[in-house]
Order: sequence, then structure tokens, then C-alpha cells
Amino acid sequence: MNISIPSWLLFVPLFFSPCVGYAYADVSCTAPLQTLSSYKISLPVDAPVGQELEKADNRLRLEASPVITCQGKSLDKTEAVLGIKAYGVPSTTLNGRKIFLLGNSGIGYAIRGLTGYPHDRKYVRGENNSTVLKTVVLRDHGGRISVGIALVFYRVGQVKPGQYPPQLVATATVNLRNLGGKGVGKAIEIGQFSTGNIVVESRSCTLDNNSIPVVLESITSMQLPKVSSTAAEKAFDIPLNCNERIKVNMLLQAGSQGAYDPQRGIIKLNPNANTASGVGIQILDGKKATPIPLGQKIEYARTRTEGPVNIPLKARYYRYGDVKEGTVNATATFIMSYE
Repeated sequence: MNISIPSWLLFVPLFFSPCVGYAYADVSCTAPLQTLSSYKISLPVDAPVGQELEKADNRLRLEASPVITCQGKSLDKTEAVLGIKAYGVPSTTLNGRKIFLLGNSGIGYAIRGLTGYPHDRKYVRGENNSTVLKTVVLRDHGGRISVGIALVFYRVGQVKPGQYPPQLVATATVNLRNLGGKGVGKAIEIGQFSTGNIVVESRSCTLDNNSIPVVLESITSMQLPKVSSTAAEKAFDIPLNCNERIKVNMLLQAGSQGAYDPQRGIIKLNPNANTASGVGIQILDGKKATPIPLGQKIEYARTRTEGPVNIPLKARYYRYGDVKEGTVNATATFIMSYE
């Protein structure tokens, strides 16, 4: 019996560009250059679309909150409405959060505005490209305020490994106006937040040999005395080498010859003039010794570290009808997926 196995990653650095000073009345605000350290991220190649991506020990969220300094004679008479304006190509909405595309990587991100206080954290949502975070009186903060962002990443399409260039994702907005909201005021974009070069990788498993022959010993019809009899059970492994932090799934399919009983994992024999009849091959879980249903995705293992993963299986003859002696050959395919 031949078993063929078709086999089946993400990195994100981030930096911020400097902000240009603006003025409302005689108040002006500036912000320094902010650069986030490079950060490498990988994701399972078959991670579900819409799933929030994770680090090894937590959710994957990259953030920075540069300090904005405001100066002017009218500082004590001025308040500022702080917010975030998003840039980029919108993709979809998840949990009400607007998701933007990270190039054509198959990865998207939601943008959350920050001010340093947990209750002021707000996402860009729905059809809007901006969100208001809070209103502050500049004199209460000594003219120093903070507006930042956090990017929360999701899989939104087919993952395409590679390096992706920097892209502008958001600016901080500051609307300076008289205390109590008097006056028209003016919204200014005072900071730019951009991604750095992003390397996308996918985590999966590899297999040295896509075809694994399993040889069952020859038997006589007497070893299968009645329907549902089994004989000549043979253990074998699918040897994989897997990346860390993935869920290994497998799905069993019969070859072109088809299946006799999919639920009990019994596949038919490859037909030819000398093929035996009344007999099929049954595939079992090597650990539990239970039949593996055909066409059903089964979680086999979750890896913590990179290294070998062996999937133990068994094959055996299974009688399901009147036996006619002959040759026995069958083909099955295990499809591996990684989440």
C-alpha cells in the first residue's frame, strides 16, 4: 500500500516617522521620532481566516506612544481633542474593528488608539477611518500629552511569505480649541506611524518522503473466517519535522479506488484482473487502535518546540464480503494541515 502525503510563516517590525510642529492660535505642538524594535512573527500556514495572531506567550500587539509637547502663551486657555486617523487599504471588519491590508501578505491589522489610560483605548471601527480618544486641558498636563497606536494582526487571506516594505498606517490627530469647546478649532495630524520592513513566514511541517509503502504479509482466506474479521495488522509512521507552536491535523482519503466504509476507515483495493474481493484495508490510529474515519479532519498533536513528530498508524486486512483470493493493493492519502 502506498500512502502519499501532500504537505503544506510571519514577521513584523515597526517604526514611526517624525512629526512636524503645527499651531492653533499661538499654541504649537511637536512630537519626537519614534521607532519600534524589529519583531519577527510567524503563523501556522493554515491558521483560520479571521484569527488574531499570537506570540509564543501572548497576543501579538505592536504599539508605541510618543509624547507630544505643546507650547504657547495661551496654553492654559487651550484644550486638545486627541484621536487617531487610519491610513491604508481596508479589507474587512472583524468584531466591529476595521481591518487594513498589510500589502498582499494575507495579513491584516486593526488599529487601536492609546493615550496611556486603559479606558481611552479605542479601535478604528466600521466605515470610519478615525476615532476620537479623549479631550484634555493642556495646562493640566504641562503641555505634554501622549497619543499612540497598537496594531493587532489577523489572517485575512492566503498567506504569502516574503518581505513587505514600510507603509503608513496612521497619524495622531490633535484638535486645538478654546477651553470648553469654544471656537471652531483645527484638527492637525501631528504624528505618522508606519510599519517597518515586515517579513512574513508560515509555520508548518515537512516530510522527507511523500510516498510511504506499507507491506502487509500474505494471508489465506482461512485467516479471515467471517465478515468483520481482520488479519495481519502492520504498524507504520508518518515522520514529520515540525515548527514550534502549531496544531497538526490530518485527514484520510481513499485513493481513486474509493472506500467501502468511510466511517470505519475501510478502503477498497485497487482494481485489476487478479485483485482479491470481499476484502479491504482498514487504517487505524496507532495510539488508540481505533479506526480513522475517512474525510474527517482530526487534530493529532500540538507542538511546543521545533522537532520531529511521528504519527503512528496501523493497517490491516478487513473482510466485508465473500472472499476471493488474489492480489491486494490499495492507495490512501493523508492530507496534513497546520493551524
